[in-house]
Amino acid sequence: MRTLAGQFNLTVSPRTYQPCCKFRNRFRSVGHLKININKSIDLDELRKRNQGVKKGGFWTPHDCPPRSRVIIIVPHRNRWSHLIQWLAHYHPILQRQKLEYRIVVTEQVQRNLFNKGRLYNAAFLECERAFDFDCVIFHDVDMLLENDHNMYWCYNMTRPRHLSPAVDKFRYQLPYHILVGGVLAMTRHMFKRVNGFSNQFWGWGGEDDDMWGRLVAVNTTVDRPHPTIGRYTMIKHRTRKGERNFMLTYRLVLLATSGSRWSRDGLNDVRDYCKLTQVAHEPLFTHFVFDVGNQPRQKPRNT
Repeated sequence: MRTLAGQFNLTVSPRTYQPCCKFRNRFRSVGHLKININKSIDLDELRKRNQGVKKGGFWTPHDCPPRSRVIIIVPHRNRWSHLIQWLAHYHPILQRQKLEYRIVVTEQVQRNLFNKGRLYNAAFLECERAFDFDCVIFHDVDMLLENDHNMYWCYNMTRPRHLSPAVDKFRYQLPYHILVGGVLAMTRHMFKRVNGFSNQFWGWGGEDDDMWGRLVAVNTTVDRPHPTIGRYTMIKHRTRKGERNFMLTYRLVLLATSGSRWSRDGLNDVRDYCKLTQVAHEPLFTHFVFDVGNQPRQKPRNT
């Protein structure tokens, strides 16, 4: 695999700079946000709005050292309009939160069913080999934060944090208690401890519920922000033909084996399936494209 080179290096003088988190007035969060989906916005306009963002989607505060160095991994396929909206929404939020961050968009070559678990795992390993970070956030491209008091960091984190418990699609209620999909923050160490996501889920859903089984297997669960803080708007989209049927056929079989499968299905074998085919340092994000292999034709065995 090809890899990137570079690190998030920040050299500051302790006499001049103080940690951002020690001074609340350094945060410029506004609380509740008005979600404005502007379909006419383009990438050139976004570049002009975010001239402080370095190539590859990297930004760091200049008036204080950040408390957390964050990678945000966003899987994407054929949702360019959603991605533009996502970038327009989040770059200002992350900067107000005074985070050192890099946005990584990960995409698969194949036109067949989506495999989000493999994209997450492969992108994480590439980031680990190329960048310096202590926090990783796995983020759906259609999720827009409604309250920027919901911090995108891993500062003082003892358990993974499910940042999106209240989504408008579900009337701002958590649909079921093991849900960790949408937006999930984990320390780099914790993600490696659970061996990442499963590589076996194709199509819509499943890999997030399997993650809950992995967390339980290592004797942890998740924290969540209060529903008034962890609020999100989901951009409407259609489920691809065939994805839901695949989920119904395969999901329960795979989920039944989460507890016995997690240690051998994840980060430690994703390179058996995935190959990095393209890397690009775009103005507002780093772009990875992977060959994720082909979906199986037979139903997995319940073992």
